Amino acid sequence: MPFYDFRIGEEIEALDGDIIQEIGEKQNAQDIIFASPGNYFAYPTVGVGIVAQLNSEFQLIERQRSIRSQLKKDGFTITHYQDSIDSEGNYDTDLRAEK
Repeated sequence: MPFYDFRIGEEIEALDGDIIQEIGEKQNAQDIIFASPGNYFAYPTVGVGIVAQLNSEFQLIERQRSIRSQLKKDGFTITHYQDSIDSEGNYDTDLRAEK
């Protein structure tokens, strides 16, 4: 059974005055990828820390291994993963994972 969460963009999104909900797995996976280890007090080993990895000399294969490992701990199975950094330094990922 999927769990639901508020849709968050720049802020919590609303439609006609009602807060929009969506299936929470995508947001959960994004939180794990962007969180650094130690960000969650109750679970200090959770988090990929993608920003720190992109600012270091992490190679693509190490980044993929880290993401797969962290999401697997949370029950996700990755079916597709591809990331890229454009000329302005913006990070983009195409990640498909399911629980």
